[in-house]
Amino acid sequence: MKRYLGFWSYARVDDHDQILSWLRERLEGELHAQSGHSHEIFQDVKELKIGQDWAGELNQGLQDADFLIPIITPSFLNSEPCRGEVKKFLKRELAEGTRDLILPIYWITSPYISDEALRSTDPVAQEIAKHQWDDWREHRHLPRDDPQWRHLVERLAGAILSRYKEQVLRALSNANIVGKMHWPEDGDRVFRDVRVKGTVEGLPPGCQLWIAVAAGGKLHPQSRITPEARRWSGKARIGSGGVNCSTGEKFGLQLLAVTTETGDAFSRYLKESGEANKWNGIMPQGGCRSIHEIMVIRDDQAASGSLEGLYEEHTQGPTGVTVTIKSTADPNHLETTATRPNGKPWYGTMTIDQEFPDGAAGAYGYKPGLVDGTYIHH
Repeated sequence: MKRYLGFWSYARVDDHDQILSWLRERLEGELHAQSGHSHEIFQDVKELKIGQDWAGELNQGLQDADFLIPIITPSFLNSEPCRGEVKKFLKRELAEGTRDLILPIYWITSPYISDEALRSTDPVAQEIAKHQWDDWREHRHLPRDDPQWRHLVERLAGAILSRYKEQVLRALSNANIVGKMHWPEDGDRVFRDVRVKGTVEGLPPGCQLWIAVAAGGKLHPQSRITPEARRWSGKARIGSGGVNCSTGEKFGLQLLAVTTETGDAFSRYLKESGEANKWNGIMPQGGCRSIHEIMVIRDDQAASGSLEGLYEEHTQGPTGVTVTIKSTADPNHLETTATRPNGKPWYGTMTIDQEFPDGAAGAYGYKPGLVDGTYIHH
């Protein structure tokens, strides 16, 4: 779903010489400059094409926008579509318990704003007057190359980004996020590289999902997760290297919901730490909420032994091939004996594929092996 930081609400008649469209473009550029990220503002003439369902697309744009930016003029207050856009955002403010979603720009003086008696007859004008607005009435006839425009747009962009950060933090704090790691389980002994799988729902817009390891009083971000139909998977690296590490050291494995800003900081840490091959960890961050945490134990030998057993091999369906897995001196390799339905055994070495164990209990994968690229199920 496409998200917009703002919805540019205006009366078409006020956009003579495309001055309002030009300001929307300037605002998008300033938002990018101040945040380092591209932020789009929905405007009908930009987003809608000939033949589209204009009413439906406008409604969708309103739903997908974080803020309403109404350009207040007499024509705006006389326009039923414009008034309807304000009313929809007023309902959102009421539902979310905030007064921060409408950011008016006062463009042309309207008696319904300036005259208290007239304002008392217009509920929409009353609500607009309750919001803090930017007064641009004295500037609207300035030439476009006047430097005052730069300062006006800079101030508006800063206000929008500040409110957006507050909104995301509030959503992160209040959202009913339900998430759990299903694999590994609390107390499991694991290899250094482990696939983590689970479920999540209720992650609010503007937030990301991450796996992190907590050790030594610091946080070690591991991988960003993109859920698909509630399910997610990602990788984590537990402890230091070594061919056969059986320290028995405990590590906290965390599922985190973070703001985009914090997620970007995690990504930067991973990239630059990887280039330097130094993983120092980071201090606990703001804009970060722990959803689920378990303790795992780094123990390659025990994790290898846990894979021993008899399995039936499946590809698209049961094949009748059974696979026996045994540990070897090297915990990163397992000896496999596969038996076909005709009773003839065949042998191979199963390399521990760090993409697995899989989230389904008892399901593992091996490569390159005698049954290349298949899964074997207990």
